[in-house]
Amino acid sequence: MHITKFALYILALVELILLITILNQDRDIIDSAQYFSTDGQHYLWTIEDANGQKLNQDVGKWIRLYRIENGQKYFVYENDFSKVYPWEIDVGDIDGDGQMDLYVGTITETKFYEWAKRPFFFSWEENQLVKKWTGSYIGVNTLESITLNDYNHDHIHEIEFKGESKEGEPIIEWYRWANFSFYKIKK
Repeated sequence: MHITKFALYILALVELILLITILNQDRDIIDSAQYFSTDGQHYLWTIEDANGQKLNQDVGKWIRLYRIENGQKYFVYENDFSKVYPWEIDVGDIDGDGQMDLYVGTITETKFYEWAKRPFFFSWEENQLVKKWTGSYIGVNTLESITLNDYNHDHIHEIEFKGESKEGEPIIEWYRWANFSFYKIKK
């Protein structure tokens, strides 16, 4: 059976409408990101259960993974992130292995740095999250948000950092994953 690109777009649009319906039913979702695996599975990562505010940002307690099938949400996995105050989430394949990698925006303090928004990255391996990188900051001085997107269509997601410089100027920088660190690229 041959499926046209148009049919795939229609299918993706229907899935998006169903996802919006699901998210509207769950009022306690702080942020979410969806992922379509190479085997055609549709997944939804969420930050759930309000945990107050840090740095004027709504934060959650749980990172949860659901499989979406026929407009229904099926629970797969959860992890308690309440001690690092998650506020933003995105998913993609940043290392090119064909598996989901997860970005979680957190608000934490460290031994050397005050409370701030920090990017944490995880691999999805053997049905659990495995730390990939949980450092203090990358590039931008003040993190506003991160997006994972395959800008050059090579099946590896670039990491777009939005934030401010030390001088308070807006910055957008792009990075790629390189084993245990990131390197800056030009878009």
